[in-house]
Order: sequence, then structure tokens, then C-alpha cells
Amino acid sequence: MARWKWIAIAIVAIFPAGCAPVRHSLECPPLRSAEANVGDKLDIEIFVDGTPSMEGFVTTTTDNSYIRMLQAIDSVLATSPPHPNPAIAYYRLGNFTRETEAESETAFFDKIDRDNYLKAQQPEFYRGGAGQFPALEVAQIETAMESEKEGDRLAIIITDLYQKDADITNISRTIKEHHFDTSDKDYAIGILGIRSEFDGFVYDVGIDNTSFAWSGQHPFYVIFLGSYADVADTMAKLFEEVPNLQEEGRSVVFSPHRLVTDPAYLTETPLPDGLDRPVVLDNRRAIVEAESEAIELLEIADRAAEETFAIAYNIPISVARFVPNIEDIEVRKAIEQFDEFDRDFKPVEGSSTIGDTLELTGWELGSNAIEFTTNLNASQLEPGLYYFIIDAIATDLEEPSWWEEWSSEEDSQDGTKTHNLAKFLRQLKNMTLDAEPAIGRFCYAVQKN
Repeated sequence: MARWKWIAIAIVAIFPAGCAPVRHSLECPPLRSAEANVGDKLDIEIFVDGTPSMEGFVTTTTDNSYIRMLQAIDSVLATSPPHPNPAIAYYRLGNFTRETEAESETAFFDKIDRDNYLKAQQPEFYRGGAGQFPALEVAQIETAMESEKEGDRLAIIITDLYQKDADITNISRTIKEHHFDTSDKDYAIGILGIRSEFDGFVYDVGIDNTSFAWSGQHPFYVIFLGSYADVADTMAKLFEEVPNLQEEGRSVVFSPHRLVTDPAYLTETPLPDGLDRPVVLDNRRAIVEAESEAIELLEIADRAAEETFAIAYNIPISVARFVPNIEDIEVRKAIEQFDEFDRDFKPVEGSSTIGDTLELTGWELGSNAIEFTTNLNASQLEPGLYYFIIDAIATDLEEPSWWEEWSSEEDSQDGTKTHNLAKFLRQLKNMTLDAEPAIGRFCYAVQKN
């Protein structure tokens, strides 16, 4: 009797519940969640570097690129801000000693009103002394990037990017800690560089903090920190507002999750002979359906079980505005195989050769489309059901020529350039790539009989 009992248990284990195929609905998880709801207001904080190194932009003229930019920022935010309910605050950026009832303390910026912001077009704003504009020592730009405000915020910083002790790495570190390493996946930093007439002294050059007199074209920068949408919208409006900015300005936006406007997903394309695209996959043990059109259901015909297939894809895509061009792409794979005993899809170990059976090659990324070839080697697959989720990761970004052309090295006294600019921009580029920004997700369910 016991013998027949164990035989019955074994039969049930091998042929469960009448052997009806189990149904599975596969999902291709989106790379980016839906757009966050716009908050009730947007805090816009404008910081103008008020240290003496900026005075040369306003000493001899009332109309140059620097002054026009100050006016354009005021105009854009007054007439067409990136949010319908902006709360705008103005600050004069730079270290000074503030006296309190208890003690003296170092302050890194001073809140001002709009009228005093407009006085940044005059030398008194930078000279300091008695009155409403105290003398400022140096600008620690990173202090304007550290905010305790809750909710949506757009920071705009106007500066020459000459930093205390030439340590521009402090700025990059602050951006990484307070913005790129946060849970806000839509964060961006924008840099807008413009050369303007200048007649004054350039300070804090190199690690020795030397200075030199300069008369001629000299660069200043507008730095934007906030959501990609707010940063790109404000920059685009400034390009429309400022004459000749399109020709004279230089711009870049770094946003790890906004290299493309929307990630790419598979679209239907002609299949080679020997591959079918059924409505569902069915190998009599499981019926597999796709939750969305982003999943390719591919069935290898019995007669083509040993062939290699090449499927050409041309998928619409839109590169985000102001971001660097993508130079190189690599893929990251997650693979599952249907387990007939557990009747479920199980992750495939990294050491398995199954990953080599489906490769994406021949990447071509244009402004409107991404092209690649999916190579499926049927001969390397055992009969069964497989699910591949493949992410296309940007692993390098183009460096525009102006990064080097506008950058100077140690002890240079070329006032048309900025000390360590290329180093700073490369740090932001590398932080963007460290986030492994995915520009597309491609999902394939494959059946081999």
C-alpha cells in the first residue's frame, strides 16, 4: 500500500493539476515614472556673485552682454516663468561677516530685493563698503546650491566661476551630494556661458590666488539647478530674449535621466523568415502574453531552430535639448527562463551562456531615431521560453570643443578663459555617467520548440 501511495505522489508532482498550461503576463517596466505633479509653487532663488572680480563687467559701460543677461533674467522670470506661481527671491553671493546679538558669524550670501538685484548693473554692487552692500571676500558658489527648502526649487547663479583656492571640485561635490545622489530622478544642472566686455581685475587665479588686470572679452556663467523641465525652459527663453546669444553663448545641461526626452521602447518591425510574432506564446506548458506593445513575442519556427536571425530596428527618439550628444552605448541584460517544475519564470545565472544568444549591435543614434540590430542565435537556445530585458546605457558623452577653448590652466593670465572650466564640466559629465543613464529598454520573449 505504501508503495502505491508514493507512486501517486510522484505522478502528482510531475503532472500537476491536470497539466493545464499556466498563464503568464509579462511586463516591460518603464524606465521612468510618469511626470511628477507640478507643485503649488516654484521657489526661484537668484544669486548674483557680488565679489570684486565681477566689477569689471560694469565699470565702463551700461550695455554689454553681462548687463543684458541680468535684464533678460529679470524679464523672463517676470513675464514667462517656468511655473505659473513663482516665488522669487534675490541674493548677493559672497562671504562677509555678519554681526548678531551674540557673536559675529560668517555669512555666504545676503538676501536683497529686486531693486537691489537690478543694481548689479552698477559698480557699487561689487565694491562694497559702508551702506547696503557690505564688502565681500570670496564667493563660495557651492553654498548657493545647498538648500533646506522643501518642494520645487530653481536656483540661478550668475558668477565668473573663479572659486576660492581654485577648488572648483567643491562645487561638483555639492552638486553630487545635494542633487544627483538624491531620490529626485529629474534633477538637472545647466551651464550657460557668455563672453562680455570687461575692464577690471581677475581674482583667485590658481592655487596661489593670484590676480591680474584685464581689459577685453571675459566669460561669465549662469548656472541653473532644478528639475530638467524648469532648467531647460528657462534657458530656452533666455536664448530667445537675449540678442546674439544663439551665436555667442555656450550651453550644456547635465541630467542623468534626461539624456533623451522619452526613453525608447521596441516598435513593430519586419521579421526575417523563420521568426513569427504570435499574439501569445504557447508551448503547452505555459501561455505567455505581453502587457504592452513594448514587448516583442518571438517564436522560432521548427525549421529554423539552428539559424541566426538579424532584426533591424529604427525607433523614434528625441534627444533632450542642451544635453551633450551620446558617444557610446552599452547594454545591461536581465534574463529569465521558464522553469517547468516551478511553472514560473526564474532569473538566469550570470554565468549562463543564454545571454550570448541575443545581442544588440550596430548602434546609431540620431536626433530623431535610434537604430540597432538584434541578433538572435537560435542554435544556442535549448527548447523553452525565455524573457530578455535589455537596457541601453549611455557610457560616454561628447565634449564640445568650447570646453577646452574656454578653459585655462594653472597661472594663465588669459582673461578670455576660465581657470579649470574643462575640469569642472568633465566632473559633471562623469557624475552623469556614473548614474548609468538608460536611454532605452528593449524587451523580448522568445519561444523555441
